[in-house]
Amino acid sequence: MAKYKIKKGKHYNASKVRFLISLLFGLVNGEVIRRTFLLHLSRTMTRYVYFSKECWYTKDELDKDESGKPLTGWNKLFGFFGFLIHMFSGRLVWQPVWGTPGLIEVGLYVYSKGDWIYEHIANVMVGTLNKMGIKASSGYLESQNYYEGFVYVNGRREYDITLAEKTPHFLKAEPYFGGQSGAVRTMNIYLYNQLTYKLFKKWIHKRHGL
Repeated sequence: MAKYKIKKGKHYNASKVRFLISLLFGLVNGEVIRRTFLLHLSRTMTRYVYFSKECWYTKDELDKDESGKPLTGWNKLFGFFGFLIHMFSGRLVWQPVWGTPGLIEVGLYVYSKGDWIYEHIANVMVGTLNKMGIKASSGYLESQNYYEGFVYVNGRREYDITLAEKTPHFLKAEPYFGGQSGAVRTMNIYLYNQLTYKLFKKWIHKRHGL
């Protein structure tokens, strides 16, 4: 299990472990090191996700461009990528549903040959625990590569599928506050893998007051 804290004004999570890794492997692309903790050999990544209440924010809180327009952007949750993250990658992303306090939109965000594609999956509330996942498949859907993102809402599986040129799945992308604007306040995102959730379900629910 992991708690990812993104501090106000920052993009990357504040993990000391990942910071030490970036120091040890400073000659390697820093972005890759900061986004990656472990190699991920499975084609499916499933997590139980909890957004703290601080994850919901308004457009007015974001930095503005020269014309005064808010610098909105999709915040990354987790997924797969290779060394060229803006060429070939697949991740779950999130953003507040503007005008509905506490509601978060979750979608599938895929880079294929340098072009990005977004597909809406579901909306969830901050302060709730939801099972989410992403699957990278090679040549299984009509002999094409694709990413499948899924979110369980009230026991119902919502999902979307996007075809892709490649589906790299050997590096694990971690939470990142995306876009040009940094995090508007310090926020926490909790990700629990399936085994951890199964073993410590009661403790996890108690921890979050569920």
